[in-house]
Amino acid sequence: MFRFSIRDVLWLTALAALGVGWWLDHRRLAPIVPQHRELMTRFTSLYEQVEADGISVYKDPNGPGVVVMKNRVYARSNSGLSQMPPTRLP
Repeated sequence: MFRFSIRDVLWLTALAALGVGWWLDHRRLAPIVPQHRELMTRFTSLYEQVEADGISVYKDPNGPGVVVMKNRVYARSNSGLSQMPPTRLP
Protein backbone atom coordinates (compact mmCIF):
# COMPACT_ATOMS: atom_id res chain seq x y z
CA MET A 1 0.00 0.00 0.00
CA PHE A 2 1.24 3.48 -0.83
CA ARG A 3 1.88 6.09 1.80
CA PHE A 4 1.57 9.70 0.79
CA SER A 5 3.10 12.56 2.74
CA ILE A 6 1.53 16.00 3.09
CA ARG A 7 4.08 17.30 0.57
CA ASP A 8 2.90 14.75 -2.04
CA VAL A 9 -0.72 15.74 -1.53
CA LEU A 10 0.17 19.45 -1.87
CA TRP A 11 2.07 18.79 -5.12
CA LEU A 12 -0.87 16.79 -6.46
CA THR A 13 -3.29 19.58 -5.48
CA ALA A 14 -1.12 22.22 -7.17
CA LEU A 15 -0.84 20.10 -10.33
CA ALA A 16 -4.60 19.51 -10.41
CA ALA A 17 -5.26 23.24 -9.91
CA LEU A 18 -2.96 24.12 -12.82
CA GLY A 19 -4.65 21.55 -15.03
CA VAL A 20 -8.14 22.78 -14.21
CA GLY A 21 -7.08 26.41 -14.68
CA TRP A 22 -5.57 25.65 -18.09
CA TRP A 23 -8.69 23.71 -19.13
CA LEU A 24 -11.03 26.54 -18.09
CA ASP A 25 -8.93 29.13 -19.94
CA HIS A 26 -8.72 26.94 -23.05
CA ARG A 27 -12.47 26.38 -22.98
CA ARG A 28 -13.09 30.14 -22.69
CA LEU A 29 -10.82 30.96 -25.66
CA ALA A 30 -11.97 28.18 -28.00
CA PRO A 31 -14.97 30.11 -29.45
CA ILE A 32 -12.77 33.14 -30.17
CA VAL A 33 -10.29 31.33 -32.44
CA PRO A 34 -12.54 31.13 -35.55
CA GLN A 35 -13.47 34.81 -35.16
CA HIS A 36 -9.77 35.73 -34.92
CA ARG A 37 -8.97 33.76 -38.07
CA GLU A 38 -11.78 35.47 -39.98
CA LEU A 39 -10.66 38.93 -38.84
CA MET A 40 -7.05 38.20 -39.80
CA THR A 41 -8.18 37.06 -43.27
CA ARG A 42 -10.24 40.22 -43.71
CA PHE A 43 -7.36 42.39 -42.47
CA THR A 44 -4.91 40.73 -44.85
CA SER A 45 -7.17 41.25 -47.86
CA LEU A 46 -7.82 44.89 -46.87
CA TYR A 47 -4.08 45.50 -46.40
CA GLU A 48 -3.37 44.03 -49.86
CA GLN A 49 -6.03 46.28 -51.42
CA VAL A 50 -4.58 49.35 -49.71
CA GLU A 51 -1.06 48.49 -50.86
CA ALA A 52 -2.35 47.90 -54.43
CA ASP A 53 -3.82 51.43 -54.40
CA GLY A 54 -0.37 52.85 -53.64
CA ILE A 55 -0.97 53.63 -49.99
CA SER A 56 1.79 52.54 -47.66
CA VAL A 57 1.18 52.07 -43.95
CA TYR A 58 4.08 52.20 -41.52
CA LYS A 59 3.54 51.14 -37.94
CA ASP A 60 5.56 53.08 -35.42
CA PRO A 61 6.27 50.83 -32.40
CA ASN A 62 6.84 53.87 -30.15
CA GLY A 63 3.82 55.94 -31.08
CA PRO A 64 0.43 56.07 -32.71
CA GLY A 65 1.83 55.48 -36.22
CA VAL A 66 2.40 57.19 -39.55
CA VAL A 67 0.37 56.73 -42.73
CA VAL A 68 1.81 57.54 -46.17
CA MET A 69 -0.79 58.20 -48.84
CA LYS A 70 0.59 58.57 -52.33
CA ASN A 71 3.67 60.56 -51.32
CA ARG A 72 1.91 62.62 -48.64
CA VAL A 73 2.78 61.91 -45.04
CA TYR A 74 0.17 62.05 -42.32
CA ALA A 75 0.56 61.62 -38.60
CA ARG A 76 -2.16 59.62 -36.91
CA SER A 77 -3.37 60.79 -33.51
CA ASN A 78 -6.49 60.53 -31.39
CA SER A 79 -7.97 63.54 -33.16
CA GLY A 80 -7.46 62.12 -36.66
CA LEU A 81 -4.88 62.58 -39.42
CA SER A 82 -2.78 65.70 -39.84
CA GLN A 83 -0.44 66.35 -42.73
CA MET A 84 3.27 66.50 -41.91
CA PRO A 85 6.12 68.02 -43.88
CA PRO A 86 7.88 65.52 -46.19
CA THR A 87 10.32 63.33 -44.32
CA ARG A 88 12.43 60.33 -45.02
CA LEU A 89 10.70 57.11 -43.99
CA PRO A 90 12.36 53.74 -43.39
